Amino acid sequence: MELEQLQNIVNTACSFNRDYLPYPIVELKNVKGAGSYRSKSNKITLPIWILKYSDIFQIYYAIHETCHYRVKSGHGPLFREFEIKILKHFGMVPVYKGVYAKRLTDLTGVVSLWEESNVEPMPTRGKGAGVVSEETSLSNPTDIPST
Repeated sequence: MELEQLQNIVNTACSFNRDYLPYPIVELKNVKGAGSYRSKSNKITLPIWILKYSDIFQIYYAIHETCHYRVKSGHGPLFREFEIKILKHFGMVPVYKGVYAKRLTDLTGVVSLWEESNVEPMPTRGKGAGVVSEETSLSNPTDIPST
């Protein structure tokens, strides 16, 4: 997906919460591990590595980070409720294992759209998780460095 498409997904997700926060700016960066949101700077950082995966996964990832920006309550019940509501708008139903969706189905729950086995494991906690490399900050995802 292009950066503009990811921004549109985040904008749509933000429109579900009427708290009148400004819509965050989406940026793609070379991040080791998970992405992050930064409410003080009004930005959501998505890791470049998500671009290697399906559009469905990229949409899920952008929505998940947007939920952190809008709900700000960790992965609790309010967060999950908001995430499910937005994913359904995009035609997806999450199947959870822990705090993350491990599978996404269509609205009938029959057709699998994405499964965790299609994505390499990433660190989400501990050393290296969510660390942004200053060497790469992309506004154009075609400049992705090879790994």
